Amino acid sequence: MGPKTPPQLAGKWQVLCMLSLCCWGWVSGQLHYSVVEESEPGTLVGNVAQDLGLKVADLLSRRLRLGAEENGQYFSLSLMSGALAVNQKIDRESLCAASTSCLLPVQVVTEHPLELIRVEVEILDLNDNSPSFATPEREIRISESAALGARFPLDSAQDPDVGTNTVSFYTLSPSSHFSLNVKTLKDGKLFPELVLEQQLDRETQARHQLVLTAVDGGVPARSGTTLISVTVLDINDNAPTFQSSVLRVGLPENAPVGTLLLRLNATDPDEGTNGQLDYSFGDHTSEAVRNLFGLDPSSGAIHVLGPIDFEESSFYEIHARARDQGQPAMEGHCVIQVDVGDANDNAPEVLLASLVNPVLESTPVGTVVGLFNVRDRDSGRNGEVSLDLSSDLPFQIKPSENHYSLLTSQPLDREATSHYIIELLAHDAGSPPLHAHLTIRLNISDVNDNAPYFTQQLYTAYIPENRPPGSLLCTVAASDPDTGDNARLTYSIVGNQIQGSPASSFVYVNPEDGRIFAQRTFDYELLQMLQIVVGVRDSGSPPLHANTSLHVFVLDQNDNAPTVLHPRPGREFSLPQRLPRSAPPGSLVTKVTAVDADAGHNAWLSYSLLPQSTAPGLFLVSAHTGEVRTARALLEDDADTQQVVVLVSSDGTLKYMEVTLRPTDSHSHCYRTCFSPASDGSDFTFLRPLSVQQPSAFAPEPDAFRSRSNTLLERSQQAPPNTDWRFSQAQRPGTSGSQNGDETGTWPNNQFDTEMLQAMILASASEAADGSSTLGGGAGTMGLSARYGPQFTLQHVPDYRQNVYIPGSNATLTNAAGKRDGKAPAGGNGNKKKSGKKEKK
Repeated sequence: MGPKTPPQLAGKWQVLCMLSLCCWGWVSGQLHYSVVEESEPGTLVGNVAQDLGLKVADLLSRRLRLGAEENGQYFSLSLMSGALAVNQKIDRESLCAASTSCLLPVQVVTEHPLELIRVEVEILDLNDNSPSFATPEREIRISESAALGARFPLDSAQDPDVGTNTVSFYTLSPSSHFSLNVKTLKDGKLFPELVLEQQLDRETQARHQLVLTAVDGGVPARSGTTLISVTVLDINDNAPTFQSSVLRVGLPENAPVGTLLLRLNATDPDEGTNGQLDYSFGDHTSEAVRNLFGLDPSSGAIHVLGPIDFEESSFYEIHARARDQGQPAMEGHCVIQVDVGDANDNAPEVLLASLVNPVLESTPVGTVVGLFNVRDRDSGRNGEVSLDLSSDLPFQIKPSENHYSLLTSQPLDREATSHYIIELLAHDAGSPPLHAHLTIRLNISDVNDNAPYFTQQLYTAYIPENRPPGSLLCTVAASDPDTGDNARLTYSIVGNQIQGSPASSFVYVNPEDGRIFAQRTFDYELLQMLQIVVGVRDSGSPPLHANTSLHVFVLDQNDNAPTVLHPRPGREFSLPQRLPRSAPPGSLVTKVTAVDADAGHNAWLSYSLLPQSTAPGLFLVSAHTGEVRTARALLEDDADTQQVVVLVSSDGTLKYMEVTLRPTDSHSHCYRTCFSPASDGSDFTFLRPLSVQQPSAFAPEPDAFRSRSNTLLERSQQAPPNTDWRFSQAQRPGTSGSQNGDETGTWPNNQFDTEMLQAMILASASEAADGSSTLGGGAGTMGLSARYGPQFTLQHVPDYRQNVYIPGSNATLTNAAGKRDGKAPAGGNGNKKKSGKKEKK
């Protein structure tokens, strides 16, 4: 065995090989480099960025890196310069054994766009191993009868190096009887043989010592030696022979253990023990072959002992010999060449090279999101692999020269599908084909492509007036099918004006949960409804928004006392109402008209007399119209001046009115109402309004309150009027019902009509104060009958179609004692008896 090359020479050899590195550039889409084995870490292999035409400034953005190939551990790739360097020492012999070519595939990946470059690095052999023989000494027995030119195989030297660094030639020490012949085998190996050049004579020399030297082709050359001991035997002059020195046989891979490969048949013409043969493997049979095949020494049958794998080796060479039992024994040799047939016994493999995960749902169609490699260790059609995936996915597979690309084939929508389970199926072209699959989960990331939306297009809220600020009105709700910040919603009041003020000054919305609160106290009489626009906005970029409408209705509360329109309050010293003593029962004395600023039931008014009146049994008041009539005929002993206290109430609020009457014998003022102030300074008034709720001058007695309760009970059974009301002449309230005609009219049905009506009422009251109007129906009712029909009276003061008159019955009169006295008589035409008796209903 020759000495190892000194480290200094090895270093020089590496430098020399480094200088010989060549970059082949793009060859079929690949880069090819070479590097000497055992090179120190950091040794430059090649500049990938330069060979790919990439700028150094672009390397960071392109994210140049090594792929997932297993050989990547031996190399490193600089992201700053694009240089491919040795990462650790590489021993070519351990990687590629005796293979003449040692190529390590390396994958390089770049992004933007995503590309996969295949790089092959050839590991160049370094002459770091000396040839060596299996044994330091070899003994050969040769019969003295051996013919000249006989050849005797010698052990071949083994050198792990390849190419010129392997065994290049053999030399034999000088001998007069033997010479050395070297044969070149099919695989390129050298096979030394000892050739008999001169007849042997055991008696002259029974033993010959020869030295066989193997020298490799490295620079400097390395060598190894073995000792050949030749023993000259006595004559057994016939060696076993085979029919052919080379036998060729085929064997399918995966052949079961015990399969018969072939049976050797050698012959020896000698007789006896010299002709009895034993078979064995020759010296050139490798250990790997001995593990796979077994040779029966008696029969010469060769059987399979281990697994036969085409992918491990497609060819085996078995050296066999036949030896007789003569003295000395003689041998015959042959070579069995075994061709292994490929079987489709390897499923394809799918390797993930790179994957973009997650993928934006806005990714354009045709974008590469993944790279895959496929391989199959079989050969021929058994190694042809195709890759497919399910057709119901928005992706497609595009084959390239040495890899596959996964591309988007349809637009992605995270709201429809947030992730995909992609199963890649690889199958080869063998028969039957073998399959393999790779399953990946590809997540879809969200973009803000969906605007939020409210669950309702219109929200309605109700709040009673006078509620304190901070009262909850309602809660609006919106949804957004996006996720994360794109679905994080914020509520707000969209700017609009309400009565000249911002809407946000009326209501407040919680920006997180959509609860809407009142910002102030509402007054129904000032504001009945608010129209608010509520907006919602997500937190995406750019943000998306939506609006909805909110109608807030203010509910009326009974917070306003009735207001008397007629007689007009404030005239403390008006002339008294004059009543003729001859007035029959049921005569209209006066009429009290009041309105309430509230609405609905809160504006329904009722009238009643209080016991504080001078003669409680003399007068009756209609609970619904406010008409004050005589309940009986006046007597001689009745006082000349009568005071009538009328209580006006609206569901809990009260108003007291005092009317002063003066009976007279004159008929000229029977139905005349005087409103002008008295000039004589008398101490009585026609009408005097008192305080609301708690009057000090006329505190009602308990019986009076019971009377008022009965009146309110009557009123609670009424239904509010509507625009379809019609009144007949017999039903309408008036002074005496003397007017004839069948006119009909409708209730005022809009705000304009209502305002006009109120103005006309005030004007009528003013006329009455001047003595130019009567309180009865007909032309004396301020012209209202011309617009709304003759049945309309001053009592019918609407609050937007709210009123206190009850249709379908004549006015109900209530006396001061709270008793209902039936219908008011239709008197005034002289047909009613003056008996004073109440007519039963």
